[in-house]
Amino acid sequence: MAKGSLVVSTFQKYLAYGIHHSDIVDYLANKWEVDANLLHASVAWPSIAKARKRASFPFQRFISKWISEDTATGIEMRCRKQRVHDNCPRCDAPEGHLVHILTCPHPDFRTLTADLLVELKVWLTQEDTYPPIIPILIESIRSWLLDPFGNEPNFIWPTHLIRAAFTTQQELGWYAFLIGFIAKPIMSMQNSYYSTIQSRILLGQHGL
Repeated sequence: MAKGSLVVSTFQKYLAYGIHHSDIVDYLANKWEVDANLLHASVAWPSIAKARKRASFPFQRFISKWISEDTATGIEMRCRKQRVHDNCPRCDAPEGHLVHILTCPHPDFRTLTADLLVELKVWLTQEDTYPPIIPILIESIRSWLLDPFGNEPNFIWPTHLIRAAFTTQQELGWYAFLIGFIAKPIMSMQNSYYSTIQSRILLGQHGL
C-alpha cells in the first residue's frame, strides 16, 4: 500500500501520466519550435497541474482548446467551412491564427491590449509579485504583443538571478508564458519572495 492506494494502481497512474506528459511536451515543442528537453526541464509542470485543478471547468476547456489549436481562428473556421476566407475580421490580415489573435495591429485591439496590461500590472501588485520583476514582465509582454518576432527589450537587470530566470523564459517564449507555461526559475524566485514576506505560499516547492 502507498498512502492508502495499492502500489499497482499508483504505478499505473504515474505510468499513464508519464506517457501523456511526454506526448504533450513533444507536441508543444513541435508547435512552438523549441527544444523538447528545454521544455521538459524549464517549465514548472507541477504548478501548471495545480493551477488547472483550481480553474473552473469552462476555463480548463478553453485552455485545452487553445493549446490544441481548436479555437475559432480564421484558419480553423475556414477549415470547418464556416467561412469562405481566413482573414482577421478586425484588420483583414490573411491567415488569422492564434498568435494573430493576441497581436492584431488594429487600433481598437491595441487600445484593449494597453488597458489589459495596466490591469495586469495592478493584479501582479495585488498578488504580491516580487516587485523587481513586475516591470520586466509587463514590458516583455508588451514588446511581444507589439512584435512577436522582434527582439527582446533591453533591460538594466536588477540581479544576475533575475536575468538568468528571464533568459530561460525568453528561450521558452512569451507565447508560452501567456498561456501559463512559466519558467521554473521565475516560479522559484516568486516562491522565495513569498517566504521572505511570510505571505501565503501559492507556488509550493516546485514553483508558481
